[in-house]
Amino acid sequence: MSTENRLFSLQMKEVSDKNELLIRELLNTLISCETPVVFHNAVVDLIFLYHSFYASLPSKMSTFLADMTEMFSGGIYDTKYIVEFKARFPASYLEYAFRRW
Repeated sequence: MSTENRLFSLQMKEVSDKNELLIRELLNTLISCETPVVFHNAVVDLIFLYHSFYASLPSKMSTFLADMTEMFSGGIYDTKYIVEFKARFPASYLEYAFRRW
């Protein structure tokens, strides 16, 4: 690997490490403020956040849900769930829900 490529790799790792720290800070702030969080199709996002910034995924869904409830005590709101199962819109993608609401 050339010196230029090594330098570029090191710079990219540094940027990646800084971004990870910023995301961890944001996540910690949301948790400590006990503020409600809003997602669209939350399960996928929550699994990613949990696995990437909290811990390995637990083997039981009940453990994962208990951890999420404890972490986000202000509440977790999923706009996709609201649109599909509460409002009963014919489509659940975010742009449609936004324009319809």
